[in-house]
Amino acid sequence: LDRLVEPLKMTCTQKVKANSVKQEYEKQDELKRSALRAVAALLEIPDA
Repeated sequence: LDRLVEPLKMTCTQKVKANSVKQEYEKQDELKRSALRAVAALLEIPDA
């Protein structure tokens, strides 16, 4: 779990450029949701 913290943190805090199109914002939002789902799934595993 400790090895995943930094990559997940980078994923969740990554900013989209100001001149990005809507699709890029949506892609970043989906990436953040996926990272949070991964964390939630890992928390359900005993002794993880």
